[in-house]
Amino acid sequence: FAATPDGLTIGTFTAGVIYPQIVGEAGVRFDLGAMSWIGNAASEPRVLAVSRRSGLQTIADLQRPSSPVRIVTGAVGSSGFYAIRILAEALGLSLEVVPGFTENEGQLALVRGDVSANLTSLTAHRPLVEQGLVRLMLQVGGGSHRETGIPSAEDLVTTPKGRALLSLVALQGLLARPTAGPPGIPSGRLALLRRAYAAAVADPGFMAEVQRLQLPLAPLDGAEVAALVQRALDQPPDVVAWLREAGRR
Repeated sequence: FAATPDGLTIGTFTAGVIYPQIVGEAGVRFDLGAMSWIGNAASEPRVLAVSRRSGLQTIADLQRPSSPVRIVTGAVGSSGFYAIRILAEALGLSLEVVPGFTENEGQLALVRGDVSANLTSLTAHRPLVEQGLVRLMLQVGGGSHRETGIPSAEDLVTTPKGRALLSLVALQGLLARPTAGPPGIPSGRLALLRRAYAAAVADPGFMAEVQRLQLPLAPLDGAEVAALVQRALDQPPDVVAWLREAGRR
């Protein structure tokens, strides 16, 4: 964000950094709405997985569990922490959040049975699914890269507040690999960067490598990314207040 806007410094990062900006966390020295968005390479859903050892079978089991359902996440205030709190609020899930894990640590805890559930990308969960260690229960966002046969959280939510909250988690899935430069890149140079980015993600060699690695590829133009980010930033006061409270727990 602080780099010279000459188009020579660009970066890619998680769309989850939108949460601290929305709630106005101390130390946020950037404005995603002002960034020079270049493009987005991938979209994939955020997927709620449960351990095969947990005995959990349906969404109803998560709404009215017979015993506490422990779900692993990153640190308090991280994008993963917000995503799980949002999912629980929007769908009425009864979850005991266990924060402070990296993604790999969380998956290990899930496989060992230390926790019952985890929420992360479809790509991260796929090896565990193929080994029969976890079951996919729910998916959020991801555009056209949704997993067939897995319920969609967007189809289950019934309240306006719940839909507004879920739209933020869906954005993380839709903008899985965004790229941007600092504010103020001259329009002609930004247009050139966007064309170069679009050409790169459409390159046959690049596409073949993505397919070989079984990675998602769903390019978006920089203008589309900018519009999606701005829409996510424009949250009503009740949603902002809820996020501020949720991020402190």
